[in-house]
Amino acid sequence: RYDFSPVWFPDGHTIAYYHYDIGGDSSGTYLIDTSSNNKLLLINSEYKRVSDVSNDGNWLLIYDSEIYKMKSNGDSLTQLTFATYSSKAVFSPDGNWIVYVSGLGTYQYSGIWIMKPDGTMQKQIGNADYALWMNNNENLLTVYDERYIRKISVSDTNYNIMILDLNQVIPQF
Repeated sequence: RYDFSPVWFPDGHTIAYYHYDIGGDSSGTYLIDTSSNNKLLLINSEYKRVSDVSNDGNWLLIYDSEIYKMKSNGDSLTQLTFATYSSKAVFSPDGNWIVYVSGLGTYQYSGIWIMKPDGTMQKQIGNADYALWMNNNENLLTVYDERYIRKISVSDTNYNIMILDLNQVIPQF
């Protein structure tokens, strides 16, 4: 039995997580209320895992080999991507964008893509192993090939990339 991929809800006491039960039938995505220890099974699946929750707590991003959006009560599971492999999806702080990793990209390694929460406006904006939203809705911090940190600025019309090579940075302590 393994529990992993925990995601805190904005309410501060609810956690979504993935539970894998070897040889059992209880694998899936769960919610747990940490104040009461009540658990709720949202998806009974050996493959679908939670990756993020929206800032309003109403939506979860789920992935197996594709990205799905689902209401936090377990209703309305909707597939958003239809690629070779997509994962690591994260909502922007304002909920207007989702960033994710996909193997569909035109680069040799995984591609970083963005899309609207309804699955529209999918666009590859670089290649990296994962991405994190910075403290606003316009900038992503990505790591590529364990050597490059990228800051990617995102807006509806403009995609700018600033690359910082960690191998050339001299730490200042």
